Amino acid sequence: MGCDIHAYVDYKNNYGRHVHFCNPYISRNYELFTLLAGVRGPKESAVVSPRGVPDHLNDWIVEGYVLWIGDKNAPGEVTREVADQLLSGTYPSSTSREATYWNENSITNPYIHTPSWLYLHELQEVQLRMVHTRSIELSAIIAMMKALNDGNPERSRFIFWFDN
Repeated sequence: MGCDIHAYVDYKNNYGRHVHFCNPYISRNYELFTLLAGVRGPKESAVVSPRGVPDHLNDWIVEGYVLWIGDKNAPGEVTREVADQLLSGTYPSSTSREATYWNENSITNPYIHTPSWLYLHELQEVQLRMVHTRSIELSAIIAMMKALNDGNPERSRFIFWFDN
């Protein structure tokens, strides 16, 4: 089974709030995944050890990270019964991760793993260490983050996690 990345870029606006900018497509590239978070390669190869999700996540990005507890099993939503099974690890599925509460109305999605985030200079280090492959998507994300930063090296963040 393959592994895919779910990526987002946010930035701190002039009012100090983190706002969603985009969720860029990144094709499967296991060298990149290893350097980003030790996924599909040695964990110690990650430029920065996975940090989890950052503080002050924008609601748009939270939507991709959680399952909402509702009345039906719609995409991105689970019933209370399914949520309880996912929280206790008794849900009959292929995931080995248990969900946790995000808030009283949602749980973390147990089908995703290794959430993390990087600042521009850390993402540039990932690009420098890539020796076997090239990622045009990564080059575009770096250029976009440079523009968003506008002289502030920690204004934008590359936020990501994986599924498989």
